Amino acid sequence: MFDRLIDARDTVLQQFRRTSKLAKSRVTSGHSRRSFRMERLESRCVLDSTVVFSEIMYHPRDTTLHPTDSNESLEWIEIHNLMSIDMDLSGWRVDGIDYAFAPGSIIPADAYWVIAKSPADFAAVSGMADALGP
Repeated sequence: MFDRLIDARDTVLQQFRRTSKLAKSRVTSGHSRRSFRMERLESRCVLDSTVVFSEIMYHPRDTTLHPTDSNESLEWIEIHNLMSIDMDLSGWRVDGIDYAFAPGSIIPADAYWVIAKSPADFAAVSGMADALGP
């Protein structure tokens, strides 16, 4: 699976591959654990585009909303504007969550935004009601 941050000119600014590896645990009860790692594939920054992924939550363990599901609806990413000026994200999109920024989406200088796969589910678990999302 890939997560990419794409600007309005269809330039891929950052791209990550989500991989998983099933590892046997040392618990004798036969339980196993799954570990995930993020592999950075590439990063392309141009002078007017220094918004980056600062945190990625993939495959969350919280089972309060969907005890039998994979909890995919609780996946989220955080982006950070590294510049000292506001950035217009109009036309940018995140294709792993399938979210496109609306016209007039301005991220302030040095600000962080959270984009959730399901903002309602994310708010119910985290208490953070201002996440963006589809």
